Amino acid sequence: MKSFSVKKLMCRIGITAVLASSVGALGGQPAGATAASPITYSSCFGPQVLRCMNIQFDDALNRVRATSGIRDMPGGRNFSVATSNVRLQTLSNGTWVNIRASLANDYDGWHAEVDSAGGGNLVCPDNSGRWLRTVAFFQWSGGSAWYAGKAKYVIC
Repeated sequence: MKSFSVKKLMCRIGITAVLASSVGALGGQPAGATAASPITYSSCFGPQVLRCMNIQFDDALNRVRATSGIRDMPGGRNFSVATSNVRLQTLSNGTWVNIRASLANDYDGWHAEVDSAGGGNLVCPDNSGRWLRTVAFFQWSGGSAWYAGKAKYVIC
């Protein structure tokens, strides 16, 4: 059994609670997601086109990655959807900066109802605390935008 410091364990419990109560209505998982770590989303925007982001932890391999999903919600107008360029950012001297290793190419085109994307796995180097957030690009029929998810202080 892998041991965690109390601080790290409490952080993981808190993040798990946030994720358990979040919107998981997108369905599907980004490539590379495992059955042991289902995707739920902690930051979501939009009533007709739901755009969501999350930070996914893999405790077994001591790594973290960004995930995003987009869904054309039932009712109203029909939108084709796509999400890409999902990555992690970290707070450095008061500025959010991209973590280059966390970006993975996920350009699989437009989808009729649902799309998801997963960033590259970032190995947690030293189990120190840091602020992270997910950033992703979303597209839907008639619109597109970059969104940043909620910042989280994580032990990684």
